[in-house]
Amino acid sequence: MFCRKLIVLPNGAILGAAIFLSACSSQPSGEFDQVVQSNLEEVEQTNMVSYRCEKQTLQAYFHGNRAEVVWQDRSHYLTHAVSASGASYLGESITFWAHQNEAELELEDGTHLSCQLLKVES
Repeated sequence: MFCRKLIVLPNGAILGAAIFLSACSSQPSGEFDQVVQSNLEEVEQTNMVSYRCEKQTLQAYFHGNRAEVVWQDRSHYLTHAVSASGASYLGESITFWAHQNEAELELEDGTHLSCQLLKVES
């Protein structure tokens, strides 16, 4: 004899699983950066900001709701995200947050770097 069990999941669990699975990216790593980079080329640059982060220079170029952050000779293309205070930008391998004269850079390995404003150019 076979014994069958019916498992009933609450709607919230199904919705949560669907959202979790839809967040998985099907694009190869780096392809997203190329798409964002080509989109940034169409938007006029508004500001360039330099920060000192752990004895190294970080440069950020702001283009509307997107940013290009240059860290350790590599460009990272980020999209503006909602933040309670300051400005937050998210990318595939880094997160950048800035407020007044301070900023924070979070690397993909979880390292947090505190940054101080050096200069702003328009």
